[in-house]
Amino acid sequence: METRLKLDNCHRCGFALDSDSKFCRQCGQDVRPPDLARSTDSQALPHRTCPNCYEQVSEKAEFCANCYRQARTAPAKAASDARKNVAIVIVVCVVILAFYFLLSRNTGSTNITSRITTSEGSISNVINKAAQSDANNLTNAKVEDAIGKMTGNLRVTGSISVDGVQELPQENGARADLRFSSFEYKADQAGTPVPKDKQAPKKPEINSPNFYDEMFKYGTQQIQVKSYSGPGFAVIKHYSDGRWVLKEVHWQFHSWVGAVDIR
Repeated sequence: METRLKLDNCHRCGFALDSDSKFCRQCGQDVRPPDLARSTDSQALPHRTCPNCYEQVSEKAEFCANCYRQARTAPAKAASDARKNVAIVIVVCVVILAFYFLLSRNTGSTNITSRITTSEGSISNVINKAAQSDANNLTNAKVEDAIGKMTGNLRVTGSISVDGVQELPQENGARADLRFSSFEYKADQAGTPVPKDKQAPKKPEINSPNFYDEMFKYGTQQIQVKSYSGPGFAVIKHYSDGRWVLKEVHWQFHSWVGAVDIR
């Protein structure tokens, strides 16, 4: 006949025990007398592994006696919850795809026409922008042609060529480096350039009634022809409508001002 040791509470977790308990139902602690526990190890309650610390825990125990954490299969429950969440996401995606498919069937022809029209418009815009961009590009030849037009009423002989053009976005403009070759132009007595068709006043006759006024003009408004070879530069402005306009041509300490569109 087995000897029973009556315990009121588990000496490990304090759980209330029945008089015939062999193991604590709370923590799985063996509460049998030491000699009885050794003789009946083969008849011990089934054990399982704690999912937190991997120690052996009684199958009936709610908490692990080693780490004091819940010994039930919480990870399995978490995995089950994760599977449920994945299933919900899949169902939602299927519903959205089905709705999109039905909607696209109802508006298919309209969308196709719209896409074709949009595509044609996009191609047309790209072509127009490319043509406009090419037309607005500054080249040496374009700038040189504009300089020829603006200095046409100044230059007597010689030429002005463009060495290079540098755009200056921060100034809404550009600068062109110029090369003057045997450039001849008319200038007044102070050296200021004047139109090439400007003529000096004739020397007045001694018996002219305005002799002194005419003599003053004759002395101060004489025209001289000057020649220059060397570097110079041009100032170009960029307007919001996309136009490039040649505004100034500079050489030495002189300049010629105008407004010629660069095309």
